[in-house]
Amino acid sequence: MAMSKRQAAFLRQLMSARGTPYQWGGTNLRSGVDCSGLVYTAARNAGIRNVPRTSQEQFNVGHPVGIHQLRPGDLVFSHWGNEVGAGHVSIYVGNGKIIEAASAGQPVSVKSISVLDGHILGARRLLPGAGNTVPNVRGFAQQQINYYQQNRGRNVAAAQAALANVHPIQLAPSMPLQTPQQALQPITQPAQQTLTGTPAFPSSLSTPTSGLQSLHDRLLKAV
Repeated sequence: MAMSKRQAAFLRQLMSARGTPYQWGGTNLRSGVDCSGLVYTAARNAGIRNVPRTSQEQFNVGHPVGIHQLRPGDLVFSHWGNEVGAGHVSIYVGNGKIIEAASAGQPVSVKSISVLDGHILGARRLLPGAGNTVPNVRGFAQQQINYYQQNRGRNVAAAQAALANVHPIQLAPSMPLQTPQQALQPITQPAQQTLTGTPAFPSSLSTPTSGLQSLHDRLLKAV
């Protein structure tokens, strides 16, 4: 399958970071990155805006793919025993190779994927044109649920942060993307205060998960 322009740009950004020092929390492809910072910054530089910052968040988006079906640009997640969940992310670049910012003292480099043997949790495909032609409905719905949970808890700052994290449904290149505000309409509506002080929500989403099936159905019909 031919690469999309964004897929190719993503890989170019990644390869340009070879030799960059490892820096915990770093997001600069020249001065320093950590594993997820490499993914995050290379993706943004390539015009891909739906990639979260941390490896744990990145593991929860995208389309799951088998290790034997990897294509260049797919994210490979691993766990090394001293992290929570997907503590590390590498990027498959083809021919059995990955690129990663592994740990302190190890600059960004290309390695055999075999260095991850025994530690791989799974892989995710984020990029349009890389085989992900099905909307990531589950991830999108979870983002909206997070938004509602914070609203129900009356945590305004957290709700605003959750809204900012509502990313476009990942679609094939021919299908339009949505802004976070568009993504929440008309399925959701802004939280309002009732006379009792309790946030008002659509009845179909009166609990964080009660409207999930309806939400899935609406999103599937939309595409």
